[in-house]
Amino acid sequence: MLNKQYWKTKSTITAFLMALLFLLGHLYANLGYDANGGKQTVGFFFFSPYMNWLPVDISSNIPVAWSMAAPLLSVLAGGMFAANQGCSGYVRLMRSRLNFKAYRLKTLMIGGAWGAILPSVVLIMDFLGLLAIHPNVLPNQWLNNNVAISYLGFGGNFFYEHTWLYMLGWILLIALYGASYAVFSNFLYFMTGKTIIALLGLMGLQLLLLGISMVSRVSLAPMTYLQIVPTVGAPSLIYVLLWPFVLIGLSLLALRVPAVEV
Repeated sequence: MLNKQYWKTKSTITAFLMALLFLLGHLYANLGYDANGGKQTVGFFFFSPYMNWLPVDISSNIPVAWSMAAPLLSVLAGGMFAANQGCSGYVRLMRSRLNFKAYRLKTLMIGGAWGAILPSVVLIMDFLGLLAIHPNVLPNQWLNNNVAISYLGFGGNFFYEHTWLYMLGWILLIALYGASYAVFSNFLYFMTGKTIIALLGLMGLQLLLLGISMVSRVSLAPMTYLQIVPTVGAPSLIYVLLWPFVLIGLSLLALRVPAVEV
């Protein structure tokens, strides 16, 4: 499942190109602050690898776009394993070596791993790139306070008090969500045999929940939890931690061996 076939699929190529575009686009935007006089206007200490990190940066719309695109990256990178194998016929080779349950479990696990890895790597590379652009100044509520994070952000106080732990926790959260997205997308293909449902099923669910969230002003869609500063209602910690396990739990139904094995 990690052979050359994986790297040649359209979904894999698209996922890595999208990740590269987001990474380069955000770093290029930060390089432009010097050219446009942004640092002189706002203050040099407001710009740092921490304050301008992709999930935190509120100086542009790129972080909002990132929260919308990160689920799709995970789906493309790891959630299309089953669909690609089914369309290419590679599944027949795998099924000749593994039984029904072992094949599906392996697909879910490796797909989940790739779904977790890609968005996490983007965040890590983004931070390392910002270290070369901005001064390495830790966030401080007095020196470079971001009001949106302090009063509206998810765990804003912890961001200032334990910055490194906060960032590590955020990367782990993104990885957990990415894994659940990929696992659930593979599950959708196992249940339906439809590539389009595996690709867009989860996104359709999130858009539905996002619409309900906008009406109720309560954050329900998993997509909105990928923003440190939420745009729709205040996120509930219970919902934030519950959603990935709900998606993974539902996906385990794919391991149930049918009466007539396929």
